[in-house]
Amino acid sequence: MAAAVAIPACSHNSPSALLPVDLPDLSGMAPPVQVQIRQAFDALQEAKADSRKSNSTQTAAAYGELGTVFLAAESYVDAEPCFINAAALTPGDYRWPYYLAHVYRAEGQSREAAAAFERTLVTHPDDVAALVWLGETYLDQGRLNEADARFTRAL
Repeated sequence: MAAAVAIPACSHNSPSALLPVDLPDLSGMAPPVQVQIRQAFDALQEAKADSRKSNSTQTAAAYGELGTVFLAAESYVDAEPCFINAAALTPGDYRWPYYLAHVYRAEGQSREAAAAFERTLVTHPDDVAALVWLGETYLDQGRLNEADARFTRAL
């Protein structure tokens, strides 16, 4: 997987600033997973196409839903742009950097994971799960004092 991509600043009115999200080859996945991914992908296409009924929050939710299905299917390379786009469309929603951090952790990108967990805590500072995962990530990096501070705060 490529190096972490900064979450771009954009608005629903500038979809060209979003990362491309394509339907990957699903042939190696279980049929129920294929169905879930296709349904989430179709919902994203509908949200993007119908700008009269869709707003940035709805489009972000569609990106995020597709990302969570990819994450559950361990298709991290496909989940990453979904969460980046969702976070760009709704920067105040802590879920998208949180899930993105898990993508980075799964890919062994500890520094990027820490940065994404830190972004989660900017908008949702008392999120116990994010504090614990950030502490775990700091432990992985040998940042013991910072890890201890996150664990203490989580308690």
